Amino acid sequence: MNSDYIRELFENDRRSLLKYYRAFLQELGEMTTELERAAALRDYQTFRDAAHKTKTSLQLFKADRLREVLQMTREVYQNGDWTQLPELQQELLRELENTRAFLRDEMKVWEESNGPQ
Repeated sequence: MNSDYIRELFENDRRSLLKYYRAFLQELGEMTTELERAAALRDYQTFRDAAHKTKTSLQLFKADRLREVLQMTREVYQNGDWTQLPELQQELLRELENTRAFLRDEMKVWEESNGPQ
């Protein structure tokens, strides 16, 4: 993942950047819940919509592996090959957690390097 683009986008405006990170972390949590729910119900339409929203949001962070896993999981749903689903769901959850951890670390670096907000 790459945060340089995000920093440039916000022109290193610390307050706006931290606000964006916090909002995105919350949104990512909501998207994760939606993906988990759709996967548990094997609801392809809801999963597809949630996956698309998540992939679009992740473009800014260059979270390519997560986007790739979302696409593979979506294809498994579409093809009805449920045998691969448990493994992909676990990888998807791992990658979502990695993304959240990355964002939390980024926020911590910005907060520590620039004083409390």
